[in-house]
Amino acid sequence: MKKFEFEIHEHMFYNRHVHFVIHNDTTDAYESSIRAASVQHPFMKYVLAIANEYNRSIKIVDAGANIGTFSLPLAVFGHTILAIEMLPENIACLSRACLVNNLTNYTIAAMALYSAPSQMYSKNWGAYGGIDITNESGNACYGDTLAHIMQIFGFADADVIKIDIEGSELAALEGFAEISTYNKNVEIIYESNSMCSASFGYTSQELIEKFEILGFRNYLIRAGGDELIRITSECPQPGILEDILATRKPEEEISQNGFAIRNLRVGEIIEQLHEQAFSDNRHHQQHVARELKYLPLKCSNDRRFRQLVEHLRNIPDDTIAKALLEGVMYFRH
Repeated sequence: MKKFEFEIHEHMFYNRHVHFVIHNDTTDAYESSIRAASVQHPFMKYVLAIANEYNRSIKIVDAGANIGTFSLPLAVFGHTILAIEMLPENIACLSRACLVNNLTNYTIAAMALYSAPSQMYSKNWGAYGGIDITNESGNACYGDTLAHIMQIFGFADADVIKIDIEGSELAALEGFAEISTYNKNVEIIYESNSMCSASFGYTSQELIEKFEILGFRNYLIRAGGDELIRITSECPQPGILEDILATRKPEEEISQNGFAIRNLRVGEIIEQLHEQAFSDNRHHQQHVARELKYLPLKCSNDRRFRQLVEHLRNIPDDTIAKALLEGVMYFRH
């Protein structure tokens, strides 16, 4: 038997006290940041605006709930939550947090998310744990699609879905067309991590395209949660990790709720890619190399673009070399 030891940390969200429970043995950067200060999801303001617009308690699915930094504050505000989490340590933290925060509107589904009902296995734990499709050495748990789990727990009519499942997002959306057809007003907030996507054999652009096919428009979040930036599946992803909103809501309505909307500028993409290329983080450098083929052809004349390409060419990394070759072929044609 493995005994869990917990820490409880209290933070304020819009004048509400929220208690987070952290496993004592967790040492990753994410949990360490929660020990130090409150961590507010970039789209928290947007979700609260939805609730204010509807003037009622809304239903929220937190897929990949971790220890509840997104969904616990919303539950404290009175909204109804389905938290989907596969890792035992995180499930224990969520369960204890429900007691500490005196929540009766928070349901925990101890399940993994993937493309079909199956037995899954985990890798790692804490903030960066996820499913492992290559071996059976981790903790075993039941896995299913997001659509099935929402139907099982009575959340097919959810107002908001947040998805952050370390690369298995595209697989978990298998069969989601049924939910999105039935639930016309659902809005999805998802994390696109190009490194995790690559490990599962797809691109960030393919994930965005999945939502486009279902009739959603996609937006990045900026300026402290006040600005939404239009993106498409033909755009490069500026950062290795981006939080994205998929919505069918008319832009006039979004603007009326206090959010500015604009197009993604080529200059800011190159600036962000340039910064990552010259970082010491190999995953960020690989991300930049992968995104080059999505840049407009006119970018080849940009000084910063040429600098980052030359810099990446000098890095001994097979992933970077292969992605650079694809990018060079694109610009030649």
